[in-house]
Amino acid sequence: MKINVADAETLLSYVEEMVSYGYQFAAYPLKLITDSDTIQFFRTSMAAEDYCLVGPE
Repeated sequence: MKINVADAETLLSYVEEMVSYGYQFAAYPLKLITDSDTIQFFRTSMAAEDYCLVGPE
């Protein structure tokens, strides 16, 4: 994962917010810089796995 260092604190806040809503799993495209626009959150491991296998809809 490549993280935009300038966006790291914002990303951390975003992840904490998503966890507070019940999301426990995350997936993201490996070849893109990970930020709040590219990371996807899921409540189940199966949903995250489907995203990884099928890709974004």
